[in-house]
Amino acid sequence: MKQLSKTDVAIVGGGILGLAFALEATRRQKKVTVFERDQRARGASVRNFGMIYPLGMRPGKMFERAQRTRNLWLELSQSAKFWFNPCGSLLVARSKEEIEVLEELVSSRQDIEGLRLLTPKETLKKSPGLVQEGLLGALWSESEICVDPQEAIQKISLFLEDCGVNFQNSTKVTAVESGQLIANGERWCAEQIIICTGSDLQTLFPNEFRNSGVVNCQLQMFRTKAQPCSWLLGPMLAAGLSLLHYPAFTELPSHKMLKDRLSKKHPKLLELGIHVLVSQHGHGKITVGDSHEYGDTPAIFYQKEIEDLIRNYLSSFLTLPDAQVSERWLGNYVSHPSGEPWIYKPTDGVMLVNGIEGVGMTTSFGLAQEVLPEC
Repeated sequence: MKQLSKTDVAIVGGGILGLAFALEATRRQKKVTVFERDQRARGASVRNFGMIYPLGMRPGKMFERAQRTRNLWLELSQSAKFWFNPCGSLLVARSKEEIEVLEELVSSRQDIEGLRLLTPKETLKKSPGLVQEGLLGALWSESEICVDPQEAIQKISLFLEDCGVNFQNSTKVTAVESGQLIANGERWCAEQIIICTGSDLQTLFPNEFRNSGVVNCQLQMFRTKAQPCSWLLGPMLAAGLSLLHYPAFTELPSHKMLKDRLSKKHPKLLELGIHVLVSQHGHGKITVGDSHEYGDTPAIFYQKEIEDLIRNYLSSFLTLPDAQVSERWLGNYVSHPSGEPWIYKPTDGVMLVNGIEGVGMTTSFGLAQEVLPEC
């Protein structure tokens, strides 16, 4: 065994949640060490749309968490110097039931600034690539921000390193107990150990993971080739199926009627948990997805049938100049039935943070601010 190394706060996992805790601990003048098993983060934190999406969050604590996270993204974009686009978002409506949900949201959410329902003409002005036929309008929200997740994670890590955070990359943590952990055969002493490893938590704490109630979710996504330089997506896009996915909409009274309609019209898409989001990064490529398969035995391989269903639904509301695919991938995250992050302290000085679903980019910084004072 190598000699004992010391740190105030040890964070296991170098994805967005781990970086959020590293940032918060550093701001509290703590000596921080981040342990990442790969050379750089490769999980859910870099396999996503890059959408910071407060609009979709449940009103109250979750929305406030997302707003704080958004503010920190804006701050970090200046200090860490990564590409970001405060482009806002459009949620496109193509049925009266969808319009009714959006109208109800606008009238009930006075806490969201810059939220309004657009006419078809106003919608097309913001996003000219939308299919005009059948378009009834869209919900415009100015709060949403787009980042390139791979670049953002890398540059935030470099910024934190400049702030004094010690990154132990390509380092596998094999044991954790109160006040100590073992990483690549080296024993570390830490006042506080925070485990932010997503589904990989079952390697370190299999019993706690099994008893937590958290559920694995596998996603399927793809990215097109770069679009012509003269063509821009505009705001990030969502459509009717997304109204069945995000808690901001699912708790509205009008939601049930919409769900009944979409269940009849798109039964296969609902079965596969498909709702379609669209974002464009600085390189011009379009990221599209996704499906949601819950459970411990998801399909091993990327499925063309799912991609075809996503592409068909996409074409119902958006026309791309170049829809050729450049990359395809499977993603993974962990969710908890409560709809809230799962936080558990198995022993003194050790905290497991998991189950943040697919909203890590939207809520992680705010969550770290809430939870770290309790450490």
